[in-house]
Amino acid sequence: MPLRIAEGSYSRGKNRAAHDHGGAGSMQEAIGAFDTGAARGWIAPLDPALRDRMQRARAVLFKNAR
Repeated sequence: MPLRIAEGSYSRGKNRAAHDHGGAGSMQEAIGAFDTGAARGWIAPLDPALRDRMQRARAVLFKNAR
């Protein structure tokens, strides 16, 4: 996810939007992986403040991808 966002920061136009959209998708996948791990009892649930920061980052990337 960080690599995709970093790569997109040097892109322009549709390429940048594609990287931002991919980064947002990767962020959603990461949240889903943490949720799955917590549901299975493998890890503790995400701290609410961290989840909020991840969701905000995802929202910004989706907004930038338009």
